[in-house]
Amino acid sequence: MLVNRWAIIRDTQPDHSRFEVPELAQNLDPHKLAVSFPNENIIPITMGHATFAPIVQTAEAVDTSLQTFYVQQLAAHRANLEVIYGLEDTEPGVDGVQDMTRVPIIFQYLAENFVMKVNHSFNGYLVLEPRAQPLPLQRTPLNFQTAATDTTRLQATLTNPSTCALLELQLNIRFPLITALGRANGLMLQVSDGNQIVKSGGLVTLEPGRPFNVFMYLGQPEDFQYAFRPAREGEPTVFFDRLEIETTPSTLFDILPNVLELTQLNCIH
Repeated sequence: MLVNRWAIIRDTQPDHSRFEVPELAQNLDPHKLAVSFPNENIIPITMGHATFAPIVQTAEAVDTSLQTFYVQQLAAHRANLEVIYGLEDTEPGVDGVQDMTRVPIIFQYLAENFVMKVNHSFNGYLVLEPRAQPLPLQRTPLNFQTAATDTTRLQATLTNPSTCALLELQLNIRFPLITALGRANGLMLQVSDGNQIVKSGGLVTLEPGRPFNVFMYLGQPEDFQYAFRPAREGEPTVFFDRLEIETTPSTLFDILPNVLELTQLNCIH
């Protein structure tokens, strides 16, 4: 019986068909290494293409030190890299957190240093190549007023309504020491224009007890490609006038924050 089971396991062939994108393979330089963002390292592997992965999966870069290490490795090999960038569907990524929110340092490096090689996507994936010159993100500060009833909910109202497709938030979130015996409670960000919800998604605490920055894309998924165009042309117009951050429903093992602060808000161009 055991021999038969082992034979079944040994002879099982995985179905790679959903990862096979012939047009994608045709637009990758066979002499360069492929970086998969945010995951799906199997895509270049099924193509027989050489890969470059500073860590196994990008989403596992759970804090700023790991993300900084990842970026340093990309920078060291930049000229010899191309990126397979997976566009997000209508729903946000893992656990409802956008990829750029989970790994903002890596996203910023890619947006500043890589550009679309072909002006369209392949079954939800972009091919990026190094920019001739880095294109730094441009920040426009947004003035706001905050109101917090307790450390589980925060509301911020813009002094003047804004149009912005890519939002950057600087947060300061702290948890009590007892968090070591449980886990930090999740957070949800909701951006609105009047009574209309523009976008909502999860937040991750990259650096508990210290200020850190995250991004959230407010536009439609099909418009996101602008971030990797040569001059970021075609930025969508998204109106909003307030946002709210609150903790997600907690369980027995979740620890609520004792500090929840929004210290800066920028529109990214």
